[in-house]
Amino acid sequence: MSTTATPAAPDRFKGIFLGGRNATAIAGELVVSGEDEKSFYWKANGSTNNVIVNKGTIDHFEWLLTGRGYALRIWKNGSEQITEFLNFKEADFSKLKELLDRFFPDLQVNKTELCSRGVNWGEPKFHGNVLSFENDNKEEFLINLSDVKTCTKSAKNELIVEFHNDDTVQKTDDMLVEMRFVIPKEIKPEGEEEEGEDAPPSINPFDQIYNKIISRAEISTDTGDAIASFEGLPFITPRGKYNVDMHKKYIRLHGKTYAFKVLYKSISTLFLLPKPGETHMFFVVSLDTPIRQGQKAYPYLVFQFDKSVMISKEKPLQIKMDKEGLDKLQDKTLKETMHGKQFEVVAKVFRALAERRLIGPGKFKSFTGDNGIKCSMKANEGFLFFLEKSLFFLHKPAIYMRHEEIKSFKFARTDNRAGGSRYFDLVVLLKNGKTFIFSNINRSEYENLIEFISGKNLHIENLKEMKEAEAAAHTYAENTVGGAAGGAADDDDEEDDEDFQADEHNSDEDDREFEEIVDNVAEKIDHGEAAENDDEASGSSAKKRKRDDEDAGDEEKSDKPKKKKKKASKEEAAGEEEEKPKKKKKKAAAAEGEEEKPKKKKKKAATAEGEEEKPKKKKKKATEEVVSVEE
Repeated sequence: MSTTATPAAPDRFKGIFLGGRNATAIAGELVVSGEDEKSFYWKANGSTNNVIVNKGTIDHFEWLLTGRGYALRIWKNGSEQITEFLNFKEADFSKLKELLDRFFPDLQVNKTELCSRGVNWGEPKFHGNVLSFENDNKEEFLINLSDVKTCTKSAKNELIVEFHNDDTVQKTDDMLVEMRFVIPKEIKPEGEEEEGEDAPPSINPFDQIYNKIISRAEISTDTGDAIASFEGLPFITPRGKYNVDMHKKYIRLHGKTYAFKVLYKSISTLFLLPKPGETHMFFVVSLDTPIRQGQKAYPYLVFQFDKSVMISKEKPLQIKMDKEGLDKLQDKTLKETMHGKQFEVVAKVFRALAERRLIGPGKFKSFTGDNGIKCSMKANEGFLFFLEKSLFFLHKPAIYMRHEEIKSFKFARTDNRAGGSRYFDLVVLLKNGKTFIFSNINRSEYENLIEFISGKNLHIENLKEMKEAEAAAHTYAENTVGGAAGGAADDDDEEDDEDFQADEHNSDEDDREFEEIVDNVAEKIDHGEAAENDDEASGSSAKKRKRDDEDAGDEEKSDKPKKKKKKASKEEAAGEEEEKPKKKKKKAAAAEGEEEKPKKKKKKAATAEGEEEKPKKKKKKATEEVVSVEE
């Protein structure tokens, strides 16, 4: 029994790529059929990505040559949107034309020629939601305005058009994120040469094009009715005050210079955190696709609300949604009219419409009772919040780290000895190799952080070394204070400990008091030595003379090897004999009521002084050398 292979259906085209702004690097298969719901069905190879074009939405077709083979462009919804398929062969046109004539007999198939002159200027033309840039009536490129995220004016006659990021593309794929158009602000109508009052008004294409883009891209301030609107909300990232209009599928931010469009699906998480030690609240919107201002990207929108600002009952927030629409929301806290603290109302509306979690502060408390601690990230001061499953540093730059992303912690500059720093650093090492250093943390936060991090079963690299250093510091303090100063120092310790407890473990005063204790100990040691010298000076003169004689003998013995090393001459010995009675005279003057020196010593000193006079330079030099040796 023989079998015959079934030929491939003529309505299938393999190796076709998806075109347009969301073009992919993965080829797929395009199926053309006469079905109403799946007139065109494209599916990427080895992927779940697919595109469906319904028959009822198609307006007309275009066939054109592109950089990636021939393309079939499908205009939809009254020529307001397009879908494009690339990499057809020239021979495919006859088959494709036959299919289109069979399934869509009422629709035209136009052949379009693109501009290939390589110029970078042209004339913009709007076709519904599509902007076509043409030169000599030949198309240079198209922009689907539904992909536009924001359009802003620049001081250099530039319009900056930014596009939404496509989260379905691969990391290696190229993606269009921004275009800039240089447009003259005023031009005169063609063929009009009149001047003065009779001259026709000049045309301002700059504003005309800008207004058309923001209106058709649905980012203008007067496009549709917003569900909720807030005026002048305070942002610190990006900085400024913005009017916020919340629609069904997106949020529109409109400031003095910039306007943004944020899709709800690009929002990942919401945070509401109290700012430590102040009367403000942070409200943070985390974005999967950051908004951009020029070259700068903002993955977080950070609001800073004053806790005292209220939305009154007399002028409540109006939610423009009927009861049926409110009932469909997952969050049932949204009502037709809302009032209360401004930050609470804004957070509730964002949570309800974006359908995202709202994360608040965790159980961590600093030594001042706040939910975060003050620290620095490089040169920027901010606050580090220890949440139940993550860490969040605000606000510049905003850094979010989940516990599962953290490899380990490390404490630096934790030396607690006298004269040590009142601050320490916390180093966070991530599993991806990145390292963040949060510096200038108050030492009073040390125990709280150790307890919190250990309680979350997170690894601390140098925990053992820190405990040993702490124990050594306590031992050092006890030995220095107790052993050297005696009972008086113990009394000082008790008084300082009472003050320390009363100030609720204030690390600044703790270190300052510790230094004062050490200084007092040093003064008392000096004072004790002076008292011993006074007792010796008030003793009997006989004992004093005996001790002086012994000291003089010891000095003579100790000086002999030193004079050998320096090869001292007889003149040096004479200088030494001359210095001895001077030192003894000083000791005698210091002792109260001491008897006169024995005559024998005076004669010895006189004999030393009566020796032959040596050259002045040598004698002076010898005397200086001997004095330096004795000292």
